[in-house]
Amino acid sequence: MSWRYAFYNCALVEGRHAKQLPHFQCTDDKWECNKENSPTPTHNLCEYSCCAQANPCPNNLFSSGACGGCKRNFWNESPNPALDVFVRNAYLTHYRNNDKMAEQTTGRQLQRILHYSVTPCRPMLGLRRSECALYDVDCDEVYPRLYIGDANSAKNKQYLRLIGVTHVLNTAEGTRFGQVDTGHSYYRDMSGIRCTFRYMGFPMIDQPTTDISRYFYIASKFIENGINSGGKVLVHCMMGMSRSATCVLAYLMIARKMTAAEAIRTVRMHRDIRPNEGFLQQLADLDNELKRDRLYY
Repeated sequence: MSWRYAFYNCALVEGRHAKQLPHFQCTDDKWECNKENSPTPTHNLCEYSCCAQANPCPNNLFSSGACGGCKRNFWNESPNPALDVFVRNAYLTHYRNNDKMAEQTTGRQLQRILHYSVTPCRPMLGLRRSECALYDVDCDEVYPRLYIGDANSAKNKQYLRLIGVTHVLNTAEGTRFGQVDTGHSYYRDMSGIRCTFRYMGFPMIDQPTTDISRYFYIASKFIENGINSGGKVLVHCMMGMSRSATCVLAYLMIARKMTAAEAIRTVRMHRDIRPNEGFLQQLADLDNELKRDRLYY
């Protein structure tokens, strides 16, 4: 008995998308189809050259190892059962992995999640509204020991000391319009006996064409180091809504193993954020990249 192996595209039942799956064909013309044992019309059948039915059924083949319309068992009748078990297991994995990879995250999906998630109106923990107004800041703790704020939050050193910030990440460093002109020298007097103040800046502008993804892993490492050292981290830009929020979302995805949707909902529970469409697409690309890495490793 001889066997040949080929690929085919089949439309799976129950409305699932077409995928490329393995196809094994028996070339023995002596096999006949047992129509009495054929599956119901709601399921497709195995496409052997010996079978009168034309529609393949990878689910039936992989789960039972036999053609629903043939008299003989596919796996037991093979000349090399050990090889067949290996191939079967390999392509079961291939089939399941393709199912998981079919759910690709897109920027448009993240826009919808951002639009329909609601931010409750609440004062920052430990400060009354009058005190927030007194310091003229817009800052929220969006994750334990992690804050997102605007330019005023970053420039108000008294306020930073009050809430205990030890690390500042400026995602809008520069002197151009829409950027915040701070740096290492600005926070020179913030280091004390108990802690060392850390600063990092990214010279970005808030445009969809800006490649913010190049800073995702650097920002994540900086934030993680600040939190692990027992400090508090402020991530800011001009308004605290786009560039800073995008870097915080990337941190939650990389270091905290959240999906993009989970990260957005987590932050939106504490602060209104509005990353531009280009940043959302880059977050979607990061989400897909992390899914692939976690799937294979």
